Amino acid sequence: MAALGASEQKGVVMWLGMVALCVAAKGFAVAGEPGEWCAQLHVGVVAPTGSLSNWFAPSERLVGVQVGLWQREGWSWRVGVEFLELAKENTARLYYRDLDLHFASSSATVRGSYVLASWRGVQVFAGGGVGLHHWRGRRGAYQLAEVFVPARDQEEWSWAFEGGIGAHMALAWRVSLMVETVYRLVVGELWPALALRLENVSGLQSFFCTLGLQIAF
Repeated sequence: MAALGASEQKGVVMWLGMVALCVAAKGFAVAGEPGEWCAQLHVGVVAPTGSLSNWFAPSERLVGVQVGLWQREGWSWRVGVEFLELAKENTARLYYRDLDLHFASSSATVRGSYVLASWRGVQVFAGGGVGLHHWRGRRGAYQLAEVFVPARDQEEWSWAFEGGIGAHMALAWRVSLMVETVYRLVVGELWPALALRLENVSGLQSFFCTLGLQIAF
């Protein structure tokens, strides 16, 4: 997996600082009680893995919103929409550079989670979900010494499955910070370009880390 760029490293440092501040806060319960609704806005970093990482480097272009319902016995359910974009080529693994690679996805997802542990305003949870993704992939045209390789565009709808672990950290009454790390598999394929030594990507796999602000109501 490619190393994070300077802007992504700054983002991770900022997130860690906010996490430390939240853990230091005392006296608040985690926002959300059984039967209550919650709304969340989150941003994140996407790190392609598997064969997708041969094409793309990590990207910080992920944003989403969710609405959820807290259930009894530690369960909660969320539905949301999310947008992500991969536009940085993994130059460490590509044979040719400046290939004009691009991938973008809009999705609607249903997720369930269960609280594993709770301590001083912090709840650790694990969960999973399924979603429908509308994605676009592009490989730009490229001129080789002896042949011209035309551009290729793809646009498809695909199902995706995901699972991960995260934590809620109380900021104030009914307000909490949520951090989450998730593995996602989109059931799709990016077509190869043998002249450019680009192998196909079968199964669009990625890890992403998100930071969100959640309000219970």
